[in-house]
Amino acid sequence: MEQLKIATTDVSKLQRSELWYEAVNLSHLGWALNEDNSEINGFIQTRGTGKFKISHCQCSDPCSGSRSSHQIGKEDFAYYSILTVQKGCETISRRGEDQEVTSGDIYLWDSSEALSFQSFTSIEKRTLFVEKDFMEKLFPQIGQMVGKVFNGKHGLGPFIHSNLTTLSSQLDLIDDNSVSLITDTTLELLTTWLNRLHPSSVSDYRMKLYNEILSYIKQNLDDSKLTPGEIAMTFNMSLRSLHSLFSSCGTSISKMIREMRLEQCRQEILLYSDSGKTITEIALRWGFNDPAHFSKCFKAVYKMSPSHYLSSQFK
Repeated sequence: MEQLKIATTDVSKLQRSELWYEAVNLSHLGWALNEDNSEINGFIQTRGTGKFKISHCQCSDPCSGSRSSHQIGKEDFAYYSILTVQKGCETISRRGEDQEVTSGDIYLWDSSEALSFQSFTSIEKRTLFVEKDFMEKLFPQIGQMVGKVFNGKHGLGPFIHSNLTTLSSQLDLIDDNSVSLITDTTLELLTTWLNRLHPSSVSDYRMKLYNEILSYIKQNLDDSKLTPGEIAMTFNMSLRSLHSLFSSCGTSISKMIREMRLEQCRQEILLYSDSGKTITEIALRWGFNDPAHFSKCFKAVYKMSPSHYLSSQFK
């Protein structure tokens, strides 16, 4: 667990510029800060866990800096960064375009791209860093959102601000599991919000993801370790997002796995005389470890017990 808390007021004025440079580069990836950031009054706190990092930054003086290939080339990981501004304003320059990010706004930037910023007044902001590979699997359209300013005062925006504010205010107090839980919830809010802004492309994406997971289930149906939790981990998504995806398609993932396994059992029961396997062996092969539970599930779908179904085929 990576943790950091730095306040420039803890050192003399002559040391503040150097300490601020160190704090920014440890908490917000690599930046070249401009020389006019002298005697700066600022506070930075950050905490990282797994694929995420959250940073809280307060600065009461003008500040500016930039990222180029020099800084980017030294970094081991690339991130998508969700910047939320709670107070103040800063100008961000990307690909020759300047954009103003003010209080209540949410801005997405890509750590693998050159970027510069300049704040002229006091500012308070929080940034959630998410590893690019993870974020792209969670929300492939994220690249289309980079460099855009979103009004975080409407829709789900205030909840995203609230989650990051709560998380950053409790960084010293909450455990790793709580950090991960709040981070997951924030990402779900963010992707849901962005989904609503681009419904057509998201609908296509969700159906594509649904079909990919469906194909994975079919290929691994005889694996007793195939569970919703294992599937969520394989596709780098939270369990809640997985259930939400299948719910939006009119089913539940647990029900789908169970019914697909039951259908495989039914087909093998039809071949009972050729396979030489007992009904219990067939059930075990397809992940039903409790014969009584298997019989109950089978009867619920096919309106008769497995043994009655078998005998009915030879009448």
